[in-house]
Amino acid sequence: MLFFTSDTHFYHENIVRLNPEVRFKGFESVILQKLCSLPSDCVLFHLGDFTWHFDDKKGYLELWRRLPFRKVLIMGNHDRDKERLSDFFDEVYDFYKVIEVG
Repeated sequence: MLFFTSDTHFYHENIVRLNPEVRFKGFESVILQKLCSLPSDCVLFHLGDFTWHFDDKKGYLELWRRLPFRKVLIMGNHDRDKERLSDFFDEVYDFYKVIEVG
């Protein structure tokens, strides 16, 4: 099964302005909690803008890394360090990728 997400912007301090409901839970916590319900045999395509930085003081990136399914990133305009990003994804593509589904 294929799943898609984008613009998680982990550790972006101003992201809660766009969605104040997650202010107390933590935006990243809400995302990770939802992703934990995906089946382990799925593939998750992340369509860019994964994280604002790699300083993982709260452990969100490590939790992401441990998600049990295959993760594929198609880089967005805020994804600048392909080498570091490959630590969190099984595949990383530069800014576009044609995906045929079905």
